[in-house]
Amino acid sequence: MVSTRRVAIVGLGAISQTYVQALEELDNYEVIGGVDIAGRARSFRGRAIPLFDSVKDLSSCSPDEVIVATPSPTHANVLNELVELTSAHVLVEKPMVTSLYDLEQLYATGALNRIDVLFHAACAPEVEWAVDLVTNRRSELGILQRFESAFTDPYAVERFKDVTSGKANSWLDSGSNALSVLQRFVTLDEVTVYRELAEAVSTFHAQLAGVNSDGRPVVGSVFTSWDVTQPTKYTRLSFENAELILDHQAVAGRLVVDDNVTDVFTTDRNIDRMLLHYRNVFRRYLVEQTPVFSNDDVLRLHRLLLGVVSADDPDSA
Repeated sequence: MVSTRRVAIVGLGAISQTYVQALEELDNYEVIGGVDIAGRARSFRGRAIPLFDSVKDLSSCSPDEVIVATPSPTHANVLNELVELTSAHVLVEKPMVTSLYDLEQLYATGALNRIDVLFHAACAPEVEWAVDLVTNRRSELGILQRFESAFTDPYAVERFKDVTSGKANSWLDSGSNALSVLQRFVTLDEVTVYRELAEAVSTFHAQLAGVNSDGRPVVGSVFTSWDVTQPTKYTRLSFENAELILDHQAVAGRLVVDDNVTDVFTTDRNIDRMLLHYRNVFRRYLVEQTPVFSNDDVLRLHRLLLGVVSADDPDSA
């Protein structure tokens, strides 16, 4: 008989509802409690799930898995507490930390061996479809010659101010989505150009270099912004003989060959986009135990993400 895995959630923002919904679809997983580090919650978003006052109190229940979804700048402290006080496998929202110093500290202590990062965009259904398509039809598509990705949200609008309070900026939050999606197709090596286009509305443009699956150099770009009226999320992969376009907002994709759409991927638009993501995330990380990225890939992505914005010292966060 398979024993039930005990899951706790630290951070009770709106996304915690999606976690619980996705976990409820899995066999042998039970949410045993939550922690609101701000101390404001009076219930687990209206659910009959116990609340704990702190990570220390939570540790007394010996969870098997802990999901961390606190504001990004708090991740490092929460992760260190969990590693010290529990033996749990820890899954943390991206970005794992917001400074190079905190990243290297976790690496130096060996804590990364117990931590997986929830790069949910890289596990989206349209991305999994595209990975399979590229893998199975590489000779038909030809060499990947260029890539671009954009993730934008209307967070500069006043009604979204509470959303941004837990996020660092569009580069760290949305840029981690873009980089993680691209890493499924390209080994990213370097951010060659990084510009903040409008500080007040968190808009960034970066150019990157990497190598494709054939070991050949390839370049591309990432754009992130909170200064939009409607969200836009896409990735475009330009191959020698085709173009692969992923619409992350619609959870859809299409392959274009000689100006003709030859393959299309769609999903049920009535299902919440984030639920589709976290179904795949928890299947991979909990059930199959096949993380989308190795520890080396996680380090590479965070060093690219943080290297352009963080000084390598304890006060850089």
